[in-house]
Amino acid sequence: IQYHKPSDAAAAARVVGPLGLVCVRGVWYLFATNGAGGPVRQFRLDRVRGVEGLEERFTPPADFDLEAILRDGRPFASEVQERVT
Repeated sequence: IQYHKPSDAAAAARVVGPLGLVCVRGVWYLFATNGAGGPVRQFRLDRVRGVEGLEERFTPPADFDLEAILRDGRPFASEVQERVT
């Protein structure tokens, strides 16, 4: 994908292994590994500037559970609540 982080001047190419799509409060996210077998990342679809399919195929890990990384419908939410002043 060509992904444009808000802190970057332009989109950068990333090879991702797609795991699932989730809509959170009207915003779509792609959950994917960043590279082959890297950690799970979330990519906002409105920041994806282009997509190119590759010959190489990706097989999601058998034990991956998209629901397990969502808490109350939110990605990567923590049970820990902190107060910041």
